Amino acid sequence: MSSRFRKILGIAALLGLVFLTGFFINAFYGNPVSALLARNTARQVLEEQFPGEPYTIESCGYNLKNGCYTVRVSREGSMDDWFDIDVEPDGTFRSHDYADRVPNCWNTWNRLSQDYYDLGKTVMELPDFPEGKASLPGVSGESVYVSAHLRFCDREYPEEYSIFVEDLKVDGVYDLAELGAVAGELNVRAVNEDLTPETAASIMLKIHELTEEAGIRYAVMDFSLERQENSREPEDYIAAPLFPVSEITPDGLAERIREADAAYKAWVEAEDAAAQKAENAEKGTT
Repeated sequence: MSSRFRKILGIAALLGLVFLTGFFINAFYGNPVSALLARNTARQVLEEQFPGEPYTIESCGYNLKNGCYTVRVSREGSMDDWFDIDVEPDGTFRSHDYADRVPNCWNTWNRLSQDYYDLGKTVMELPDFPEGKASLPGVSGESVYVSAHLRFCDREYPEEYSIFVEDLKVDGVYDLAELGAVAGELNVRAVNEDLTPETAASIMLKIHELTEEAGIRYAVMDFSLERQENSREPEDYIAAPLFPVSEITPDGLAERIREADAAYKAWVEAEDAAAQKAENAEKGTT
């Protein structure tokens, strides 16, 4: 093999490597030319569909999932008035999600949900929660995990302990304590081998005390106490879903948890039986 041929072969291999590298970079991260086209298209969309509105381009990036360039636009000074414009690599406008994000208050819902969730995390930062271990009276060795969520629903499908999304206002300023008292859900998962309603009651009362210390208000507690190795068999956990905060009082709490757990497990059993019946019917068996 001549040195000239080896040189040509080396150059060809190098060019091939450059081509493959460029191909993969473009496939995963896009390219600056298409990004520039996307920005120009986004400006045209704003001028044609939102004339006179003070939107500015915030960012532009390649979206591997849909193969488009996603251009984020926002109104200066607004917390909720922002949306995404998707543009094809050749600069063709595909779609935007303004209607869902702004008028339908998805951004507002998401902002409030995140703020309330962040507020809930402060419980885990209290001194009684070193590394996720709660110091609970009369109970040792358990891990307790807490998170907070706001419950929203559509007016067409109302749910208890929820806020109608339709009642939200873009850039609305809300008191998280007031929202939480109406639609806050505190999710509590405790791990302990002592599965008794009395242990559950002790943990629930302590968590409620800590939330008050952190200034968190909520409407219901979604509570579970389970073994470390939980097979989801009835004997491996105690559950009190959507337990009203008004019922978290010392007197009779263990009995109320016992009743809530029994009702939940009866519901699970009925659901499983219905699912099994439907499966058998589909298979043509009895």
